[in-house]
Order: sequence, then structure tokens, then C-alpha cells
Amino acid sequence: MTSDVLTKAERADMIKLAKSVAIKSAAIIVQSRDGKTVLTKCNPNPTDHTLFNLAVCEMADVEREARRVIWSLSGNDTRWSLCVDIVLKTVEGESMTLETWNISLSSELRDHNINTYALYSRFGIIIKSLLAISRVVPAYRYSRRQTPDTFVIDYRIYEGEPKRSNLGPNKKFRRELSPETRHVMYSFLVCGRPAKNVYLR
Repeated sequence: MTSDVLTKAERADMIKLAKSVAIKSAAIIVQSRDGKTVLTKCNPNPTDHTLFNLAVCEMADVEREARRVIWSLSGNDTRWSLCVDIVLKTVEGESMTLETWNISLSSELRDHNINTYALYSRFGIIIKSLLAISRVVPAYRYSRRQTPDTFVIDYRIYEGEPKRSNLGPNKKFRRELSPETRHVMYSFLVCGRPAKNVYLR
């Protein structure tokens, strides 16, 4: 993948990898909000289910929904956006969006000398960093406090631009991770509701 033009096989590999990362990222984000402490071990013999040698507990419903969205992205393989909303739902039936994660791919050209191994390595660093970052933003603290008698944390996965208006005023926006190469720019953005705007009875 060192030439200026991707071959058909290289392009297919890049797209498949980018979509796999998006699906696994959605699972990591949702898992970080289920309120449980998870202990996993690295697998020295990884399979398709342990992408980047990262053991993430299977979340069939989340991955199925993310896969459904990601593989039907308007037929555009080179520019798309996947969003994961984390929603707090109370026993009274009220709900509020705590944060919105946006995973996007664009075909902007950056690095002249990228290869498949280097791209895989960059994605590996990014997805492992996401595992840690998803547990230090404010919504994680609320997820650890959820109980069936007070409130629970749910999620939405959809295509398109993030619905930041659901986060209320004074929302906080930050670009968390962004591996850029000549053939792809992949971005993770998170926008959260400030703690002072979270109302719990």
C-alpha cells in the first residue's frame, strides 16, 4: 500500500478493517456503560472475535445492531459516520442522553507511505486506547451507579451526524482519537452532557 493509488484488494482490506473497528468500538463503548467490572485476558492466538488481540466480552445484540448499520451505510464505503448514544432511563419513564460517540471515516489523503501492517497497528493502538478512555469520561460514573430501582443506562446506534442537541446546553465536545494516513482519516469524537445538567431524583 505504498503507491499513490490503492489497488482493488488494498481498498477492500482497508474498508473491511475500518468497518470491523467501528463495530468493535461500538461494543467497547456500550460495554463500558453496563455498570459491571470486567476482567479479561489477552489471547495469544487471536481469531476474528479477538480483533487486535483485545479480549472484549461478546455483546451479540450491540454488535448485530452496529453491523446492521455499518454495512448499510448508504452504499458509500469511503465516507461514513456511525453514532452511539448513551441514554439514561429512570424508573419513572424519563430519559436523557448522557453522551454521543461519533465514529467516522473519510477518504482524505494524508500519509504517503502507509502499509497494511502499519494501518492495522495504528487501529490497534486506537481501539485499545478507546477501551481506557471510555472509562474516564463522566458518563462512566453514572453507569456504575445504575440499579433497576433507580435508573439504567441504554444505548442507540445509528448512521449519520451525531444528535448533539439531545445533550442540552453547555455540552462538552472533544476529539478523542484520530489516526490519519494518506488513504484514510478515521475519527472518534465524544460529546457529553455536563454533570450539572444531569438531573436525578
